Amino acid sequence: MKGSTVNLSRHWIALGLLVVVLVVAGSVMAAPRMDIENDSFNFGYVPQNSKITHSFWLKSTGDDTLRVVRVVPG
Repeated sequence: MKGSTVNLSRHWIALGLLVVVLVVAGSVMAAPRMDIENDSFNFGYVPQNSKITHSFWLKSTGDDTLRVVRVVPG
């Protein structure tokens, strides 16, 4: 009976390790990722009430769908 208790606890440890490995592997596999080459731009001197614009290029580099759901200018 003592030997079966040791085998049972080894099975629980192995099962626990398997669960941890599967959770970590699942979180590492597919993820969206975005790269911005130049994430800031200095307009220099701008007269008051001027309208100015600048475009930023966003590149999806992850291995899952990237969704931009909100942009907050600052």
